[in-house]
Amino acid sequence: MEESYKKKLKLIFQGLSDLCDPYKVPMEMWSDDISLWPDLEFGQLYMYLVSTTGEFTKEMLKNYKSLDAYNYYASGWVQTIYFHDMEQGINCVLKGKVKASQRLNDPPHEAWVCLHKKTADVVTGHCSCMAGKGGTCSHVAGILFKIEACARLGIVKMSCTSLPCVWNQSFSKN
Repeated sequence: MEESYKKKLKLIFQGLSDLCDPYKVPMEMWSDDISLWPDLEFGQLYMYLVSTTGEFTKEMLKNYKSLDAYNYYASGWVQTIYFHDMEQGINCVLKGKVKASQRLNDPPHEAWVCLHKKTADVVTGHCSCMAGKGGTCSHVAGILFKIEACARLGIVKMSCTSLPCVWNQSFSKN
């Protein structure tokens, strides 16, 4: 495991002794219940994407609707997002698959983001794509845009019986 990836895992677990890789957590420990998601606001998404060394700038985020990352969310290429509660920790992890923009027949990229449970501040992120090691690739940002939209639209606060059962699903055929 690369040293930079170990540093990300340490950020997630904030001093807890177990460093568990989100890619290795069994699926039965993840939930697709969006009411568990922290209320991520655009300002938090913005601060993470701009302040983390990566591909996003203040100028780019002024026109965020033209970004590939936003279009991944808006086009339904961000598939179901799953939530994992770090039981003893202050953070949680949300993961999902995001379809590749250029090669639609390729398997989707697997990305995860770590958020503070109470404040929803973005701690770190990672993706299986070439640019994902930095934590701010378009696939990670696409997941953040979907989480932010869910909070902004009030969907996180709705009961599961009030929601269309497919809101967290992708809009495109898998």
